[in-house]
Amino acid sequence: MSHVTWGVDTNNQLWFHDDGEENKIPPDEKLDFWIHNPYSEGEMIDLDVGRDGVVWGCDENGVAVMREGITADEKNGLNWV
Repeated sequence: MSHVTWGVDTNNQLWFHDDGEENKIPPDEKLDFWIHNPYSEGEMIDLDVGRDGVVWGCDENGVAVMREGITADEKNGLNWV
């Protein structure tokens, strides 16, 4: 079973990583496996992921959004609503 990680960096940019076996890489190359996941309305200032896999964010305008379309095959989801 793979796990995913979502994060917001100090520049409020949103990042995603799937740690599935096909994505395992040596530790010295760890920066290459993060996928920048830009949010079209600006950048995220806060992010939360529930145990059920639902991803919520708050953008720089104070708008709360949820990641839609997250499935076992589409772990990054499709879009923000």
